[in-house]
Amino acid sequence: MTTVFSLLAAVITIYTILCFIEIIMSWIPGAKFTKFGQTISKITEPYLHVFSRLKWTHVGYVDFSPIISLGILSLASSIFGSVAARGRFMLGNALGEIVRQIWGLCSSLIGLLFILMLIRFIVLLVKKNENTYDTMWYQLDSFLRPIVQAISKPFYRNQNSYKGTLLTTLIVIALVYVLGNILCAVLVGLFNTIPF
Repeated sequence: MTTVFSLLAAVITIYTILCFIEIIMSWIPGAKFTKFGQTISKITEPYLHVFSRLKWTHVGYVDFSPIISLGILSLASSIFGSVAARGRFMLGNALGEIVRQIWGLCSSLIGLLFILMLIRFIVLLVKKNENTYDTMWYQLDSFLRPIVQAISKPFYRNQNSYKGTLLTTLIVIALVYVLGNILCAVLVGLFNTIPF
């Protein structure tokens, strides 16, 4: 039984690597049209396409479907690997692994968002009058501004400066990250106490 789950974990890990290669090739013009690219696409596109069709995986110009699809494969591989290591399926361990993987994905996205916002905040502090529409900062702002407004809205009654709302959002995101880590550790600990 453990051999079957070990094999499944290994197959899913290999498939995850192939999906990652497919995602990287989609960023390189012409790479998908090579013989290697076409072979990888035939293997991975049916799975990746399931997630790319979901509307909620797209936020503005950003498509989060590759991250979600790789996260699910990673979760499956971890659960199968855990079953192989223990020799049996335990619901508590599986639930703990699910919580750990979901939080790992969320915390990565939160960390990336925090870094982008921090860089933008520092640039706003250094460059006082930057109002050109053809810069990369304008592009970054068009991505960040809806997120910043949604997060900072409960803290301001009137319209506040972008710099102020950005700082508020950075503080909120940092708190969410810390509290999320604590909550994840508590939940995983609770799930691991389930005896079956």
